[in-house]
Amino acid sequence: HYNLSNTTAQKIAGSMSIVKNENVIIENCIFDNIQHPAVVLGTEWQEGTYPRHIKITGCTFSDSGWISRNGVEGLIGIGGHFKSDPSKFRISDIEISNNVFKNNHIGIDLVRGQKITIKDNHFENVDEPWVVNEESTRSIVTKDNEITGGETGINQVRR
Repeated sequence: HYNLSNTTAQKIAGSMSIVKNENVIIENCIFDNIQHPAVVLGTEWQEGTYPRHIKITGCTFSDSGWISRNGVEGLIGIGGHFKSDPSKFRISDIEISNNVFKNNHIGIDLVRGQKITIKDNHFENVDEPWVVNEESTRSIVTKDNEITGGETGINQVRR
């Protein structure tokens, strides 16, 4: 079990949290000006642990993730470089709710995973609130998110 709460992280040349385990809560944190995605949910191909049962809530993410880490970029990155079959969906059961994402190109970059819910978040000046690789994901639910500003102002699918 891992719980990160009531923490402010700013101006980091890296990521604030790279989650590779199960049963994680990240709540009431501020992540600002972080080189790689502030929170990465994923592992490298040679590692054998995978994030599952993750909840990220009540956080503010801004101006981060302009350099990719583990093949994902943006404010939150989910996935990574896996040598195994992407259809095995090892990253699962993730809820991202009641957060603020602002001033970035990508909010949530989702490359591999299943059973992921993105709900009740506010995206302000984020060009692509979430980016989904449809070939390596399934059971992605997005609901009741508020999107303002940004170049596109719409949800994007890429890769």
